[in-house]
Amino acid sequence: MEIVSIYLVEPGDTPDLDEKTDIFAELKSTGSQEQLNAGQRGYKNTLKFEVLASEYSEQSELEYGGNRLTIYRTYKPSLDKMELYAGERIGNNGRY
Repeated sequence: MEIVSIYLVEPGDTPDLDEKTDIFAELKSTGSQEQLNAGQRGYKNTLKFEVLASEYSEQSELEYGGNRLTIYRTYKPSLDKMELYAGERIGNNGRY
């Protein structure tokens, strides 16, 4: 278990207008099946972050370690937790 700081991001019309919320998350590993499923959806380098459900407001992106990632799937394992699956879009040449 590794606790990390991430930014939940709701993109604006330009990067300067993005709304960012700084929170703590538990970084968890994803299995090979999740990597395969993500690749079929067009994502690579996928990561799973567990956050407090009350802190997540349907943001579509997050920043971690200086990288912008797209949240492509969520899962709520309990009332107070939310798992965010995020990755880089394959072939992305513009916005995230």
